[in-house]
Amino acid sequence: MQQNLSIPSRYSRMVAGIITLAAASGGRKRGMMSTVAASIGAMKVAEGVLGWCPLMHVADRLFQEPSQSANAQATTSSQAQNTDKGNQQHQETKQNRDRTQYQNASHSREDHQHQGTYSETWLS
Repeated sequence: MQQNLSIPSRYSRMVAGIITLAAASGGRKRGMMSTVAASIGAMKVAEGVLGWCPLMHVADRLFQEPSQSANAQATTSSQAQNTDKGNQQHQETKQNRDRTQYQNASHSREDHQHQGTYSETWLS
C-alpha cells in the first residue's frame, strides 16, 4: 500500500477526524447520525495515520493517462507470459528428470539380471 496523501493533507485529516469523533461522542443522544459521524471521523483519523486514502487511490486509477494504463497492462501481460513459460519449463524439466530416473532404474535391473546370468554361467 503506497502512500497517496501529502503531509499537510494527512495532518488536516487527522485533525478533522478527531474533531468529528469528539462531536459525535459528545452528544446526549446516541442515534444513527452520531454513529455515522463517529465512523467517518475514525476513517479520517486512519487515513491521516496511514497516509493512504482509498478514494484517492480509485480516482488516480480511473483518471490516469491511457498510456500509463496501457503500459501497466502490457507489463502485467508480459509478466503472466513469463510465468507461463517458467511453469512450462519447470514441467518439462520434471518430465525429463522422471524419464531419466526411469531409464536408469530399468538399466540397473538389466545389469543385475545380466550379472546373475554371467555369474551362474561362470560357476557351472
